[in-house]
Amino acid sequence: MNNVVKNTKGVNILVVLSILSGIFALILAFTPLRMFGYIPAIFGLFLSLLAGYLTKKLTYKPVLISLIVNSCAFILILVFQFLITPEVKADAEFEENIKSQADSVEIDLNEALKDLE
Repeated sequence: MNNVVKNTKGVNILVVLSILSGIFALILAFTPLRMFGYIPAIFGLFLSLLAGYLTKKLTYKPVLISLIVNSCAFILILVFQFLITPEVKADAEFEENIKSQADSVEIDLNEALKDLE
């Protein structure tokens, strides 16, 4: 078993950097800067795969954890970017609908006033 994981110090550094990169990407996934989350997510995936290659086995538990964290970050960024509409866009559409409704109510009131005269 000891011959499977060689140079654990270097691998552990890669794994820690990968997990930190994945956590940073997860944080960016929940902010409006989610497009910049791709960079640390892909970097973390690369580091995870490199650590797995150096251990000659992807079943080394820290490597698996870093791979899962970065994969989840990448998937969350994709989901938030393509499936969830920003609230600012929805607010702008809501304001436009209110203005158009206010205009139509004003026109109806003016017609009602003309009918009363």
